[in-house]
Amino acid sequence: MIQRRSARYVTNRYHSTSSVETMLQKLQWPTLEERRKKARLTLLYKVANRKVKFDAGNKLLPPDRLSMHTNDHSFQIPSCKTSIRKESFYPKTIRDGNNLPAQVTAAESIDSFKKLLLTC
Repeated sequence: MIQRRSARYVTNRYHSTSSVETMLQKLQWPTLEERRKKARLTLLYKVANRKVKFDAGNKLLPPDRLSMHTNDHSFQIPSCKTSIRKESFYPKTIRDGNNLPAQVTAAESIDSFKKLLLTC
């Protein structure tokens, strides 16, 4: 709702017959969901690579078994009994991070990680 209202403001089109979808396509803004996901993944990268002073403790464990879908930068997804817990930061972000290509998770700097993340 906020993004749609912002699109009307930026394009200066407030008439009820104006298509907000068309405005959003022309502006080429990523959705708020996409922006939040990239912010979560960036924070996970920083925590995993010790770029921030935060001890993840036993949250970032290597996978308990190797498969075709894991790489050196994959983590074990914490077990969750409730859907609320399943959608919290660590389980949701680790799940998304494990689905990233190995070249993205192996980025050497935060800037290169962000650039590679844009291509995914």
